[in-house]
Amino acid sequence: MQKNNFFEIEGRVYLKKDTQVISDKFQKREFVLEVTEEFKDKTYTKTIPFELVQKNVDKIDYVSTGDKVKVGFVLDGREWAPKDDPEKKRYFGSNKAISIQPLEVKRETQADVAQDQVNQLVNEAAKDDPDMDPLPF
Repeated sequence: MQKNNFFEIEGRVYLKKDTQVISDKFQKREFVLEVTEEFKDKTYTKTIPFELVQKNVDKIDYVSTGDKVKVGFVLDGREWAPKDDPEKKRYFGSNKAISIQPLEVKRETQADVAQDQVNQLVNEAAKDDPDMDPLPF
């Protein structure tokens, strides 16, 4: 979906990097979204890099690798040339994420992990004690 220079895309979080502090006035954080598309009966997987800047760097903290998300982003670009040779211009582009909305979370909660550990201990104890019934779940 496009609205002026604002786009949205859905995919799975493939990679999350740590926040980089570039200067006392600028910080950024990069992540990669895995997007799967079908075209003419074939499936194509793309890995698309995004960056979060300044106050937005913590927005990726609320999702984990593998989670399905919707990312709102803007396209950004700039021109750069070395001061000593202004003819050697280079052009840079980036996908600046503005919002990240979880759609499907793949991670286990602490309660799920704790219950799994209890079930495993009880079932192991049941193997040693033939009079004890193992848990049915």
